[in-house]
Amino acid sequence: MTVLNNLNLPEFIDFNEAIDIALSGKKKSLRRCYIPVGDVVTIAGYRTLDAPALFTTSEEGTIDKVAFEGKERVVLTGLKQRAVIRRIHSSFIRGIIGDNYKCVVPDNLCGHCVNCFQFGSMNSDTGIQVKSRTNITSSFSLQSADEAISEDEEFHIMVHSDLSMAKGEGEGTQKGASIYTNEVIKPETVFPFLVYIYSPSQFDIVSYIKSHLIADLRGYGSYSTIRSQARSEFILITKDLSLSPSVMLNKSKEEILKSVENKLTITGDSAIKSLADQFESMANTYKNKLYQLGK
Repeated sequence: MTVLNNLNLPEFIDFNEAIDIALSGKKKSLRRCYIPVGDVVTIAGYRTLDAPALFTTSEEGTIDKVAFEGKERVVLTGLKQRAVIRRIHSSFIRGIIGDNYKCVVPDNLCGHCVNCFQFGSMNSDTGIQVKSRTNITSSFSLQSADEAISEDEEFHIMVHSDLSMAKGEGEGTQKGASIYTNEVIKPETVFPFLVYIYSPSQFDIVSYIKSHLIADLRGYGSYSTIRSQARSEFILITKDLSLSPSVMLNKSKEEILKSVENKLTITGDSAIKSLADQFESMANTYKNKLYQLGK
């Protein structure tokens, strides 16, 4: 862990101890757990679409757009990124622990594992609510919405395989397929990303990087099984807090890297991606502390 040692972070944090300290002195009716914010680490880079994508939060299926920093841009919300990344992170923990791992994202969060400690949890049995320590911010396209959205809409045919929908008005009449179109975001559209991790450990960063990389391959947004795959270029991990979505849009990569010179920073895409290779060894080292149900 030579590279991460440069950030002066603990290798692992025992979440039960941290939660006990955060809840000490609180009444049982006040069980919100805010881990004291010490260090804050920022992970920054650029995500480029490798396939057409649909990022939408509307019932109509229109692409999410917002006016920001001088132009209308496509938005990939932090919630959409978080949903994919958290599930993958949880699957990695299950791969280490096995079938005894009972935490299910998002329907049955246990509140007793590293996934809940990093991404937040509400445990109905104990009433303990753990605030997320990982803030995945919304990403705004470098290109304008006009440049990013394809002029050609996707054409879809939905066949009604559900037997309850198969018949039309007449007896035995087969209901026709639904035909619809979607606008899509073009491949090669670039979305700068920023992730803040509060009170991080080295394991938090390693597990996040690994989950982020697999999430890119899985895809984000609607119909992600067939589109919206991406590739990320990580440019830095830093304790400097000067970066923001506006900075990522308005400054070049070279200008951003120069702004964090002589500060606690790790740079270089390959160096950062290589951290993911250390997940399994670290997870096995702390296997007995990844999931501590009942403590």
